Amino acid sequence: MKYATGIQITGENIYVQNIKENRKKSIIFSNVLKYPCKINDFNNDEDISNLEKNLNIIYKKNRSFFKKSEIIVTFPDNLSYISSEYVPINTPQEELSSAIELNVELDVPFDKSDSLIHWQEIPNVRGERNKKEYLISTSSKFLINKLVGIFTKAKVISYAFETYTSSHLRTALDKQETFVGVIYRDCELALYVYEKKGLRFVESSKIIKSNNYLQDIVLEIIKVLNFYTSDKKGLILDSFHFDIDSSSEAKKIISLLENKLSAKIKIVERKPELKDIDNLSLSGASLRGIKARQDDTEISLLPLGVKEEYEKEKSFLIYNAIGNIFSVLVIIILLLFLGFAFFLNQFRADLDNRISINATKTNPAYKGLEEKSKDFNNQVKRMKELESSKQEIEKKFSVALGNLPGSVRLTKISFDAAKSNLIIEGISAKREGVLEYKDNLEKASYFSEIDLPLSSISQKENTIFKITLKTGKNEKK
Repeated sequence: MKYATGIQITGENIYVQNIKENRKKSIIFSNVLKYPCKINDFNNDEDISNLEKNLNIIYKKNRSFFKKSEIIVTFPDNLSYISSEYVPINTPQEELSSAIELNVELDVPFDKSDSLIHWQEIPNVRGERNKKEYLISTSSKFLINKLVGIFTKAKVISYAFETYTSSHLRTALDKQETFVGVIYRDCELALYVYEKKGLRFVESSKIIKSNNYLQDIVLEIIKVLNFYTSDKKGLILDSFHFDIDSSSEAKKIISLLENKLSAKIKIVERKPELKDIDNLSLSGASLRGIKARQDDTEISLLPLGVKEEYEKEKSFLIYNAIGNIFSVLVIIILLLFLGFAFFLNQFRADLDNRISINATKTNPAYKGLEEKSKDFNNQVKRMKELESSKQEIEKKFSVALGNLPGSVRLTKISFDAAKSNLIIEGISAKREGVLEYKDNLEKASYFSEIDLPLSSISQKENTIFKITLKTGKNEKK
């Protein structure tokens, strides 16, 4: 079973959709969840704070699914600037990055040193000899890092950042043909041209809903058609792939567009599993999370290194879950052992009692009746002490596990009955997690002494630790 989540950020709302793929490769889409969230500018501190607050709410409501899911976040297309560039076909792989960056025309509203550039090879349809063509995505490094920090802080660990265009393009059934994509979500308009297996052009703008907003959308489409075909003889753009807020709006736009073009337009078929989907851009983002990692060569806006950190975080969560399961099993086995020991002790006391009674009956003159009676009373007393001890040990385990931070997993738990000590061993992603665990145990005010040698946690990451909890008579209440 594979799990994925698509999150769509608009200027008005955050949309969330969870999907899963079963063993038969059938994809099941959940209902779209909508969270109102006003964002006019990602560089505005107030808007960013609003985004963080809503992400915290979203995480709490989807926590269990997010932990096993690949999360793809799709943003308005103005977050990235798309262009295409040609590079000589014989450029060495180690020099490709520099060659592409030198060819990029940085006509973007941020400093060149702040540029985050990603690229993907696409077919050379213009016939440039001895050259390869690349799709280039340029975004603000400062802004992307800022968004990564916000999502990470809210524990929404994302596999990829992308734009509406990339998400929407993924929903088309046949991408061999040439077509125009039209996306209009919460006043965010994105128009793109897909030509012969490659994304070639993207234009984004904001169109507020007014009396004539549908006509404004159609005029923007006509502008893109005229601009893109102006220097390309014989190219006809008459196929369209729509993703509009509502089906009624989509029908009106198609009618207005056909009147403007004086021709019937073709509608690009969507993938069969998306037949009843209303928000294609959101569902397209979710579909990327289902794709096998080795097959995912699409552009992600995340900086280099973030994806590796994502993999590390996901792996730690898996190992943490396994470690916690192991710890619970150890405790269950220990409790069963204590229960069995209590049963044996009770059985022995009962047997001694029966022997004492039988001896008295067979020998009325038995002189040790008083001594046996005293032994019996001592056995009952020991049974009560053992039961009390069992309850105390269970409580100590409960306190130790109940204060475990999420970043810490336990590998071994043992109880030294002779010294009445509880010994806990484990591993934490970072040293701070161990210290947090120690603080939690101290705040619980249950153990008389907590021994954690600082010399044993000198390693900052993947910190292995051993804590000894004194549980003698001086324990705090």
